[in-house]
Amino acid sequence: MITENITDAIACPKFSGISGEIDERFLRVKEWYEFINEQQLKFGQYLAEVKAETKRQYVRGLESVGLVKTQLNKFIKAAEIADNLPSKLSPKLGLYVLLQLGQKRNGDAVEHLTENDTQLSAAQKIKQHQKPPQPKMPKPVIEWERNREGSRTLVLRLTDGDAALAIESGYKKSGLPLPLYLSNLIQRHEEVPQSWQGAQEELAQYMDTQSEEIQSLLSQIREANELINRLPNPKDATEWMMLRTAREEREKAEEILGALYF
Repeated sequence: MITENITDAIACPKFSGISGEIDERFLRVKEWYEFINEQQLKFGQYLAEVKAETKRQYVRGLESVGLVKTQLNKFIKAAEIADNLPSKLSPKLGLYVLLQLGQKRNGDAVEHLTENDTQLSAAQKIKQHQKPPQPKMPKPVIEWERNREGSRTLVLRLTDGDAALAIESGYKKSGLPLPLYLSNLIQRHEEVPQSWQGAQEELAQYMDTQSEEIQSLLSQIREANELINRLPNPKDATEWMMLRTAREEREKAEEILGALYF
């Protein structure tokens, strides 16, 4: 039956009245695109009926024939969105654009669509009327997290990636358990007889004087990490050599960096 529909569509294009300047092959592409979209919307409507009738058996029924609920539910969602659009418009848009229109940030675009729109103009209106994303609230710098067993873990979030990398390098080189390593750092600062502001100024001055060398070392470590991540499973002698060299360079840079900081 599908083969017959395809043959009929190719033999009898709907767009014979359009200017001959348009390549007929693209007219057929458009025709087929809209035909497939219509079938997908009908399929989504049918799926919604099956889901409503079978209820709790819906997922099990899909699995029994080897289908995945999350994928098929996209057709149901598209059909629901199409119900709120001009009937002649929905087949022009396709599954992907319809699902975009179902997103909250694209709700304003729906109000500006008409049956004369195309997939291209609809995409332009989505971009034009899209709401800006809501800014995410930053997580606290220090936070206690509790696991299922009831024990707590202190989480420290450092927004400065270079500072975090420096602390990590110093910790690895110290050979101490993490709690003891952090305790030693705190004791060092407590022993300094100066105000917190003075300590901040001193640290800033120290960072300025050694910034160039530190940045160079951090850059070496990042580049080495990138190469190591790209070669998780070396395939030949050359890649093994590159991996070994990267590890050696990272270790040497971390050692120097640890000495500078600690």
